[in-house]
Amino acid sequence: MLGGLILAVVVVISGCAAPPGGSVQARSLGDRPVVLHSRFVAAFYTHDPTAETSFFLSDVPLDVLRAGEVTEGQVLHVELLWEPKPGATPMDSSATNASIRHIVIAGGEVGVYGGAGFASPRGKPGQPRLTISLRDASLTLLEASAGFTDLLSPARLTGRFTAVLDPRKSRELHYAVSQIVTNALGRSRFVGGGPAEVEPRLAGM
Repeated sequence: MLGGLILAVVVVISGCAAPPGGSVQARSLGDRPVVLHSRFVAAFYTHDPTAETSFFLSDVPLDVLRAGEVTEGQVLHVELLWEPKPGATPMDSSATNASIRHIVIAGGEVGVYGGAGFASPRGKPGQPRLTISLRDASLTLLEASAGFTDLLSPARLTGRFTAVLDPRKSRELHYAVSQIVTNALGRSRFVGGGPAEVEPRLAGM
């Protein structure tokens, strides 16, 4: 009896310590919708009380991104521009409080999608973990490498994820995907921050 109770407690504790992650779904708006699923294995965020809260998610491990040898993968960057207030924030379809960049790597080619939507936090930014629900965010292709085929634009992005507050790993993931995009496009590109903020160095330079 006691052994079973201890086992139950261990299971509960293990469940609470489950790794962060989540999933989103991008669905094209054409007559024959294409659906792209993303399931994240790395999910980090940063929080500045005087500025935005930024989330960085990847469906490939961070160390693989840092190595730069990714031929298939997706990275999502969400900036929470302002925090909705219960009972005070409009919940209609036009409400927008998040800026989105969705990087798709397919066959070694890279596409950078951008858009905006409504992000609803479950909890308060600055907590060790924060869960976000995205509702019908817009997506369209902003730029891509020469061989990339766009099957989505325009599209809607919906999903839910949990990220860990970790500025260092957030920065590492952000720099890693920016370098991948930079190499693919042949010009400096800082994903989500604009090319003038911090320019990754092109490989070989």
